[in-house]
Amino acid sequence: MERLFLTGVPVTGNDMVDRDKELKDLKNLMNMGQSVVIISPRRFGKTSLILESLDRLKKKAFTVYIDLFRITTKRELAEAVINGVFSNKKLPDLVKRVRESWLDLLKKVEFKVVLEDFEATIKLLTADRDEELLNHALDLPEQFSKKYGKPIIIAFDEFSEVARLDGDQLLKRMRSHFQLHKNAVYIFSGSHESLMNDIFTDKKAAFYKFARILTLDSIDRSAFEEYILSKFKSVGMTITGDSLDFILKKTVCHPYYTLKICQTLYLVHKGDKKVIDLKKTEESFYLSFLSERSYLDEVWAKIKSKKYLADVIRAVLEERSPYEVLKGRIDRQYIYNALSTLENMGLVRKPARGDYRLIDPFLSEYLKEL
Repeated sequence: MERLFLTGVPVTGNDMVDRDKELKDLKNLMNMGQSVVIISPRRFGKTSLILESLDRLKKKAFTVYIDLFRITTKRELAEAVINGVFSNKKLPDLVKRVRESWLDLLKKVEFKVVLEDFEATIKLLTADRDEELLNHALDLPEQFSKKYGKPIIIAFDEFSEVARLDGDQLLKRMRSHFQLHKNAVYIFSGSHESLMNDIFTDKKAAFYKFARILTLDSIDRSAFEEYILSKFKSVGMTITGDSLDFILKKTVCHPYYTLKICQTLYLVHKGDKKVIDLKKTEESFYLSFLSERSYLDEVWAKIKSKKYLADVIRAVLEERSPYEVLKGRIDRQYIYNALSTLENMGLVRKPARGDYRLIDPFLSEYLKEL
């Protein structure tokens, strides 16, 4: 199987591009016992970064990965933590196994050991006391780490999704537990930069100053060039310099879209084209863009459904201050509200004061066509 220009799934190992510094920083911070917040737009590779980091650290620490996007209730959150913790003792899906095959589990030696050490966990899993179960689960990583004499790292991906469960109350509860832990270290990640910043930098927020913030940017251009050239070379193909320049200018080194165009190039020309020229690259870019059309149509429909968003995002597209572009046409407060909404939607980011940029390069192309 040829693993080439993978998109839509987390990648690790040799498939990762230019995250050496971030991986080193994460490793050092985890070893120091410092919890971390990773903030990046969607499709920038934060999940890949987390999974690769956990894989590299699993010899020295227990590791747990939880995707909050998949969780809909507080009980599910508690069960996800419990499953993640006990998977470190070769007991995956413990919650399901306790629920469905209690008697069979009693016959297993490894389960008997867990039962002796964590009897309270098993009892709560079979009871109907969700709040008590959640409180227990939030402290379980620390208890587990102490019991087995090994640090534990818990990664919460899409952490801003906590707001769907119980908002500020759940955040306060989690902070009240986590701040007392000395052996457990936490990674929090999220795609909505403004929401994550609210959780971790607002002085009134529950997690204010709890963790160090790391922000992921686009991939370094030279690193991407080297990666793309080597990947094509590995399958006997060559891409011209002007073709490579065209791709990276169109995508602004956005990880997902850059890899998608390269993947399309490979699929279209596999077997009949050894040298990929600019014409073929432009065709593959257009095919890649068309494949995202339904998603972009949906985004545009959401933008148009709210007053002033379309005007403001078009102003952002000009790479000038929306306040300057729309002066005299739209009240400043409405512009501010629209920008906040676009940030919360994950469409616009604010790299510096007064500077707003579109995150999605294909959305930029889409808006130019309107």
